[in-house]
Amino acid sequence: GAVHERELAYLESVAEIFGFTKRDFVRIKARHLVPAKDDPYVILGIEPFASDDDVRKHYRKLVRDHHPDKHIAAGMPPEMIEVATDRLARINAAYEMVARERRL
Repeated sequence: GAVHERELAYLESVAEIFGFTKRDFVRIKARHLVPAKDDPYVILGIEPFASDDDVRKHYRKLVRDHHPDKHIAAGMPPEMIEVATDRLARINAAYEMVARERRL
């Protein structure tokens, strides 16, 4: 079944008690849990242990690359604009989740 956020937090604290690094925990978790398609780190294309600065920089790059205005200016068809708009909405939602989690 699904693993609840609190269960993951508990497992992470236990891993820390046993001397596992954050990176070790992420690796072990990845082996045993199927990543969710809505995982904000997957959507953003970054590792959970990326620095806050790297998260911000990568987010800004994604926004620049996927912003619908860029595609409109390039003369893309409406279907592509819609895809870019949806993609940007997912990127923004993922970043908001990560920013809230990290208090950015």
